[in-house]
Amino acid sequence: MKIKTILVSFYLLCSILIFAQSENNEFRSTWVITWNWISPDDSMAETQARILEILDNHVAANMTSVLFQVRQSGTAYYNSSYEPWGYYSGYQNPGFDPLEFAVEQAHLRGLEFHAWFNVFSCSSTQPGTPAYDHPEWVCRDRDGIPMSSYRALSPGLTDVRDYTNNVAMEIVNNYDIDGLHLDYIRWNEYTNSSMMNNISPEEETKKMDGIISPELLNELENNRSGRYLYDTEHPYSAGVPEGFSSWEEWWRWSVTTFVNTLHDSIQAVKPFVRLSVAALGKYNWSSWQGYGTVYQDAALWFNEGFIEQLTPMHYHWTTANQFLGMLTDDCPECWVDHIEAGIESGRLYSVGPGSYMLDNYNAWNNHPSIINTCRTIPWVDGYQFFSSEQWDYYDYWNYAGDSFFNSRVKIRPIINNNGTAPDQPGLSLIKIDSLTYSLTITPSDTMQDNWFAIYRFIDDSINVSEDEIIHIQFNNEFFTIVDEFNGLQDYNGQYSYSATQLDRYWNESLPSIPLTSDSIPSFPPTVIGTNPADSTMIDISGPLQIQFSKTMDIESVNNSSVIISPSVSSTMTWSDSNHLLTLHLLDNLDYDSEYFIILEPSIMDINGALLDGNMDGTGGDAYSFYFWTVEEDIYGPAVYQSNIDFQSDINLLDIQDVITIVFDEIVNQSTLSESTVNLYQENNAVAYDTHVSEHNDKTVLTIRPVEPLLPITDYELVLSSGIEDMLGNPIPADILGSIQTTQFEYSEISIIDNFDNINNWWQPTGSGSTVGVLAGTEFATSNSFYLPGTSPQRSAKLSYVWDLGSADHLLREYLSGGPPRDVHFNSSFILQCYVYGDGSYNLFRFCVDDHVPDAAAAYHEVSEWFLIDWIGWRLIEWDLGTDPVGTWIGNGLLEGNLRIDSFQMTLGESGTSEGAIYFDNFRVVIKNILSTDDELFLPDKIVLSQNYPNPFNADTWIRYYIPSSQDIDLTIYDILGRNVIRLDHGYKDPGLYQVRWNGKNSKNETVSSGVYIYLLKNDNIIQRKRMILLK
Repeated sequence: MKIKTILVSFYLLCSILIFAQSENNEFRSTWVITWNWISPDDSMAETQARILEILDNHVAANMTSVLFQVRQSGTAYYNSSYEPWGYYSGYQNPGFDPLEFAVEQAHLRGLEFHAWFNVFSCSSTQPGTPAYDHPEWVCRDRDGIPMSSYRALSPGLTDVRDYTNNVAMEIVNNYDIDGLHLDYIRWNEYTNSSMMNNISPEEETKKMDGIISPELLNELENNRSGRYLYDTEHPYSAGVPEGFSSWEEWWRWSVTTFVNTLHDSIQAVKPFVRLSVAALGKYNWSSWQGYGTVYQDAALWFNEGFIEQLTPMHYHWTTANQFLGMLTDDCPECWVDHIEAGIESGRLYSVGPGSYMLDNYNAWNNHPSIINTCRTIPWVDGYQFFSSEQWDYYDYWNYAGDSFFNSRVKIRPIINNNGTAPDQPGLSLIKIDSLTYSLTITPSDTMQDNWFAIYRFIDDSINVSEDEIIHIQFNNEFFTIVDEFNGLQDYNGQYSYSATQLDRYWNESLPSIPLTSDSIPSFPPTVIGTNPADSTMIDISGPLQIQFSKTMDIESVNNSSVIISPSVSSTMTWSDSNHLLTLHLLDNLDYDSEYFIILEPSIMDINGALLDGNMDGTGGDAYSFYFWTVEEDIYGPAVYQSNIDFQSDINLLDIQDVITIVFDEIVNQSTLSESTVNLYQENNAVAYDTHVSEHNDKTVLTIRPVEPLLPITDYELVLSSGIEDMLGNPIPADILGSIQTTQFEYSEISIIDNFDNINNWWQPTGSGSTVGVLAGTEFATSNSFYLPGTSPQRSAKLSYVWDLGSADHLLREYLSGGPPRDVHFNSSFILQCYVYGDGSYNLFRFCVDDHVPDAAAAYHEVSEWFLIDWIGWRLIEWDLGTDPVGTWIGNGLLEGNLRIDSFQMTLGESGTSEGAIYFDNFRVVIKNILSTDDELFLPDKIVLSQNYPNPFNADTWIRYYIPSSQDIDLTIYDILGRNVIRLDHGYKDPGLYQVRWNGKNSKNETVSSGVYIYLLKNDNIIQRKRMILLK
């Protein structure tokens, strides 16, 4: 199937190239649900403040647009002449028109406003709603019985289509929106089963599109005859409507007719308003899909031009690789196979990650990788995230605006739209002071509103596809913005400015004539903080840190320009965009000693400005600070480094990873025991093996659970105050670390080498590629350093000594043959190795041979470099399917059968001249989401397994194991701790048990979607896990 995908991509290449996303073109938005911006308990001022907060958050994240819900359940959240006010406004006017207010405020902030409009889902029966006034419009089952809950209007009725078109066009005509976003644009998914009874109005209102419960999905598959897919004019008993070959054809036609008619209506009055649809994430595959389940042919609408933008709800996928597969790589179960015409025509396609799903799966940090992966697909134009509520919870707006959305962008115009590029605007530039400029933009057309983009650049000419956009404005009159510098910018030359005017279709004018500032002064760098502070007493362990005011030229900062007196060996690393220098001490400081750190005046920033040590505004003078150490060791051990952040509530860990803690001094190993080091899953102790070593006057503790951890499970690591150094000083208080495992477990593990011996590996100097090393560089085995829990207790040791007089440095540790070389794999695998790092800040990478058995030097492919900034054991991996390929001899692609070529190292920019790293358990693996493997169950204790599947779209199964006869109780609770149902209880014999839950409570009522806790307990032990029910 991948061959087909490649052919499709090649076929589309010519058309894609002319509108592929450039650096400053991207649609960015979130869905904003009614209950997130309005509540019946809020005053008008409170509601308006919340709307402003939402819009400001979108600006902070450098979003372009907002999808703002204004119609829900057949009720309105604006001044409607057709429908009453909705549930979340208390069914009454909130004192102002929220839609008018939100549109105006969005435009003032340079944001597009898309009115989110629920179409055929009209569950409310308040007086004045369509379901109340026209019960004959409500869908019916085969017996002609109408829906009694989750009511939906029939798209097959002309009156329904005409009415809904009029409701939508009232918004288009009366409000200056930029887009109309259709949701529930499909037939309903409900059946006439008892699960439809006793549904509260709030629960009906909160039912979100794109999500289906396992019970309902089961109903769809097993009770097709009970579905509400008919109406008063098209009863089942009358047969397939005239002119159609099947009900399915008519169902799809009816929805398509509405979309097409609405599109024509919009085009007749405001053709710049983009029509978009929230389509189901799976077009025509699986049991929950748009085309075959709810008769939504979104691909047709996109291809035929009935919509301008396709915005699917991609809630089923949580990783970058899954998104890549769903979009292009897993064809025919992919989108690209079905939307070629729409792509060729240049319409907008934006990806819809379910942020709530990433939250539920402990995969929130996958947002950046999903975005960056989707950016590699030329026809993807941007993103809409569901929903703003999760972004609020994580306070994600500023982070996004500083990272993956770190610049303002505009939106790509659709090819062959009805607009024309305006004439260029006027621009004037006034210098207020040396750091502040005023820019006034004068529109070329003041009769209508336009978008404006203000660019800042340093080249001779402007490139509107790539240059930085510093401001987006929506206006029809002249306006002024201020560009203010703080003197700490990384450029101290002249900036040029230009402005463009864009019509409502985002057709862009020619840029205004560039205007250039004077040279913007960039102050010399200063030291704005140190750790330790000047004239303070510290412990003998590092690290030492220096914070600069500007981005530094790290080449000017070295052991000659940073002097520790008396001398202490250290390595240097940079962070905070080369503003923060950290000195990692290779040996502890002496007790009762004074130290000076001197920064020489030759240190400079990236502009070449010399260090201003005395902060007088003139560079070229030194900076120094002073501290002293304690007279004797009076402090207990502290954590110097770990792969667990003990200050964070979220530490994601692979289920087969290790936990490594590096203490800042030598620890009495007899105090590292099961009484002082504990790993818990809930209240249950997790068995583990350990390895204790010493590195540069520091004790390194590695913990490896005896059995793999469970996916999507919370653990807690506790280091107790009984841990002592060699003088008996204890840790002052317990240290707690929270761990959450990822959603992946292992379906295949193939060992390449466990390093019982190294007979198949050359010495590094045996490879002609090795250069820049000295005597002492060798590959050997070690019985002192090994991965905990392995047998024999042995690892491979790679010692290296760099020749600092050499211009080039590369160490290639070559695998020459034998069984390890016979392990073949492909890009569906992940390459893993446990690596004991030496904290040297040198670089390490993997190298594989491609096109086996035809492998040759031209097919050597490498991973990107790993910075060895860690001490102790860590699981290092290269995902051969999604991680980038590094640069060496090959073509940068993994195309065929693979095998191992070598480990490689090179001297890092701040790397030490010599050291040693260790390798153990070298392998390739395949990971899947969750598992039902029996190996997760331990035979000597009660074990509660993760339910499967999870999240579930059918019945879910919960398994548990008890090692002896006993009374047990298995109960499900909601997230608030309320009892939902007791699944199993009583006296049980030893063994493995499996219980099904169908998503109903003890009253046989279907529960709502969300997170649930299931708890297994006996007289002494309680185990609990969480699971996710989707609707």
